[in-house]
This record gives sequence, structure tokens and C-alpha cells, in this order.
Amino acid sequence: RQRRTRGMTLRPRTVALTVVVALIGIAASWRGISPLTWQLPAVVIAMLVLAEFNALRGPALTLSVSQPPQLGLGTDHAASVAITNAGTTACTLRACPVPPSGVATARRDFQLELAPGESTEHAFTLSGTTLGRHAWPRQPVEIRGRYGLADWIRYVPVTAVSRVVPNRRPVASPSRGLAWSGQRPVLNVGPASEETRGLRAYSPGDPPAAIDWKASARQRELMVRESTHTEHIEIVVALDAGQASGLACGDLTVLGHSANVAAQLMATAELRGDRAGLLVFADRVLGCLPAGHGPAHQRRLQELLATTTSTGAESNPLPAIMTLSRVAQRRSLIVLFSQLHSVEVGSQLYRAVRLLRPQHLPLIVALRDPDIDALAVQPASRWVDPYMSLAAIEYRRDVKAISQRLQRLGADIVETVPDELGTAVMRRYQQLRRLRRV
Repeated sequence: RQRRTRGMTLRPRTVALTVVVALIGIAASWRGISPLTWQLPAVVIAMLVLAEFNALRGPALTLSVSQPPQLGLGTDHAASVAITNAGTTACTLRACPVPPSGVATARRDFQLELAPGESTEHAFTLSGTTLGRHAWPRQPVEIRGRYGLADWIRYVPVTAVSRVVPNRRPVASPSRGLAWSGQRPVLNVGPASEETRGLRAYSPGDPPAAIDWKASARQRELMVRESTHTEHIEIVVALDAGQASGLACGDLTVLGHSANVAAQLMATAELRGDRAGLLVFADRVLGCLPAGHGPAHQRRLQELLATTTSTGAESNPLPAIMTLSRVAQRRSLIVLFSQLHSVEVGSQLYRAVRLLRPQHLPLIVALRDPDIDALAVQPASRWVDPYMSLAAIEYRRDVKAISQRLQRLGADIVETVPDELGTAVMRRYQQLRRLRRV
């Protein structure tokens, strides 16, 4: 594909002069007047336009973009564009930053007058819409001609690359679940740490395992250890990057919302001392990191998330589940980001849940599109509106049936609108952890 480097649009005054010259030419041909009456003005206009073109030949402008090293998905960031007049004559121009396809910005035009060697900088905002690295295209700059007859468009190259990563929103350091040893039974057998906080006198109902017999012998009365019991679980996030993940849902795609919540969930798990892993799949496994902990492991998780993009293949969670059975040897919380949009997808999820249970606890996270909910209850103003509402109601009924069957098979379900997805997933994760269901 050839890159456009220049273009031209005539100014209104030039169009008006051209129309007048054309009318003069028509009148001259009718009345038998010398054709020089219109040919001479036409030649003068053409020569002036050509002079403007020659004056703007060559690289007279340089442009650079200043931006953060990383753009959070769906978050506004401050950026700026610097334009320098490297030519020998002053110029009047209009510019508007055009980001790459994976980055969005509010349209904002800049009207500038630059003297030779002068540079100016203007601020604007950027927001990531698609994960990955996105190279900036040539930027269109509209330069006013010397005589004001035409606006000349130049496409100035820019050496800028935007890297869009999941938005790890600030997460308050969660307090670890503390319980005295023996207060309630420990249901899971995962790695745990126990720290003795002190001793106290025995009270009726204290379990025998909490009695410190050596201290009781020294004190000549029964003494009980007060201890802090902290348990660590494993979380594996399975992220669907199939064809349906590229559908728009609000300001971002389904994959964008899921990646943001997955990044927040894994960061919170690190703060709680849990081990987090990540698996990306479509019709096959696209990337996998076993559960781990530590800053280096978190960086690897975020890098895998940042390079995840939607594919054109239909999703199939079964290969991902087979991979999970190999990498997750002990009981884990499997957080599966997927959509409950069709019977075929539902049947695959049924088989996936059967394979996961009872060794693991599956938590299926799905987005609820608010536009479909609005279609289901909108009043009819056109002949097609009742059919659209009926289709939306039928879609919601199918999703509800799939969700109920998954719950009967032993899966937990979180389905909500994009704005509430992060809060709902974090709340459910904390509940499952507190209830020690993993």
C-alpha cells in the first residue's frame, strides 16, 4: 500500500475566482470577445497555485509526540505534540493528532502560525483501546499557501509507538484473613503459615490442639496459644481471546474489560500472598504461565496480558482446560473469562466445568451488555422495535438458562455490566477466600 505524503484543497476564494473566470469565458464565447479576457486570469491563478506548491516542496516541518511509556487500557493519559518549522519562511497551518488504530483521542485541531525555526507544543489526551504496541501513522498537517489560494496537506512521519497495557487500577492493600487457631475447621489443605501471637488461659471450648503443654506445666494451669493462621491459595485466570472477545461493549472490547479485571485480580492476589497464573486461549492455547508469586512473576503476567489480542477463531475452552489440568496440580480457583452468548458455547462450558470439578473451583466471569438490556425494555416507536425487543429478551433468557445450568454443575457465576465487573469479581474472590472454598 502506497503511503500518502501530500494533498491539496482549494480555498473558497480560489473556487470563487475560478467560477468567475469560467463565467467570463462563457460570456466571451457567446459575445465573440477575445478569449484573453478569461485565459489571462486563468493562467495567473494557475501560476500562483503552482508557485505555492513549489514554495512548500521539501521537508519543512518536523513533528514529535510525547506520551507516557505505557497507556492504561480505557484510561485517559496526558500527551503532547511538538511541531517545528524547519523551513526558511513563516507558515500558517492546522494540525490534528491522528493516533494509531489501538489508541483513541478526542479530536482537537490546532491553528498555528510558526516563524522560521519556531517550535510549539500542544497538549491532548490519549486512551488505549486495544492491547499491544501501536506505531503512529504519518500525521496530516494542513499548510496555508503563500497567497492564500490553497491549503496544502503534508503527511509528516512520526517515530512514536504507543504501548497499551491492562489498567491496573489502584488496589487498597487488603487485610489478611486472621483467625485464631482452632476457631473453625480448615477445609483446604493448601500451603499455610501460622504465627504464634501469645498465650492466654484456657477457656472451656478451646480445642486441645491449641493447648501449649510446656507453658501449662510452667504456669501450673492450662495455657492456650493465640496464633495467626494465614492460608495461601492458587488462582489461575483463563482469558478468552476468541472472536467474540473483539466485540465492543461500552468504550472497550470484551477482551479489554476482561484484561483490566484480570490484571487487578492478579495484583490483589499477590498482595494477599496468593499464587496467580494466567492462560490465554481461543481455539487453542495462546499463552500459559503457571501459578507463582513475586514481582518478577507479576511482570511476566502483565507482559503476557499486554500482548494478548483478539483472534478470528471461535473459542473452545476444552484445550485450555486440558492444559490447566497439567499446570494446576493442586486445588485452585479457576477464573474463566468468557461469554454466555450461545448454546454451542454453553455446551463447551458444561464439559469444561465437569472436567474441572471437583478438584478445582471454577468461577466463570461474563460481561452483561447494557445495550441489550435497554433493547429488551425499550418502547416501540418503529415497526422493527418489537422484533428487536423480542430478540433481546430471547437472548437474555438463553444466557440465564446457561448460567443456571453451570451453577448446578458446581461453577460460580459473575455476570454484570462493564462498570461493575471489577467490583463484582473482587467481592466474589474475597468471599470464596473467606469461606475457604478453595
